[in-house]
Amino acid sequence: MFWPNSTAYFTNTSTNFDSCYWDFGDGNTSTDCNPWHQYTDTGTYTVMLITKSNLCDDDTITLAIQVVDPTGVDELTVNNWQLTIAPNPNNGIFELRIKNKELKIENFELKVLNVLGEVIHHQTIESANELIDLSTQSKGIYLLKLQSENSVAVHKVMVQ
Repeated sequence: MFWPNSTAYFTNTSTNFDSCYWDFGDGNTSTDCNPWHQYTDTGTYTVMLITKSNLCDDDTITLAIQVVDPTGVDELTVNNWQLTIAPNPNNGIFELRIKNKELKIENFELKVLNVLGEVIHHQTIESANELIDLSTQSKGIYLLKLQSENSVAVHKVMVQ
């Protein structure tokens, strides 16, 4: 997730439901189906979505979100995995390292977003060390979003 005071947008991809309830893990909730939320502090938050239907049981999904301060952060841990970007800042080419405490590498989806939130790079990460090449991009700050089945982490990458 972005640093504090940035807006997170959530998308409900459920089908056949009558109402939604979101718990953002920081004491705030929403009944909008596709809400936005602003976290005011760093930390790990468990976001929960409950969809309700008159035809079947409630459906619940949770997701851990890490909100980080972008200044000087090159490493972060979410659930059972640790993410390292080296070097950072960089010239657009950097190594992404993933350590999983359970000693297995899940398939991760990697998206790199520009400051407008547009996806400028997308790939599936299947090994513990991957070389990422953004050298064709303009200098600036990008957000690296790494997502597994249960977790998502967003980390700042600075291309100089």
